Amino acid sequence: MLMVSREMLRAANDEEWDKLINLEKDRAGIVAVLQTSKNLIPESADDRNVLIELIKNIQMCDDQIRPMIVGWMAELKAMFESAGNERKLGRQYGSF
Repeated sequence: MLMVSREMLRAANDEEWDKLINLEKDRAGIVAVLQTSKNLIPESADDRNVLIELIKNIQMCDDQIRPMIVGWMAELKAMFESAGNERKLGRQYGSF
């Protein structure tokens, strides 16, 4: 899961949004499998510490991705609003 999270971060940095979406789907599949698994909590302290570090690294990737997605979503919103305004003008004043 950490590998997929790191790939997601690379995709976001490269603004490869379709790839990011596909990777998020892959990661959701991994989460679904983990949720149905038994014995998710390791018995040894060392293994628990490794798991904690993995989770922290996944969260760090997510924390870095989130602001990039917010920026991308704002760009998409502006494009849709612009297209909507263009259609309204076209209906109001006819085609240009």
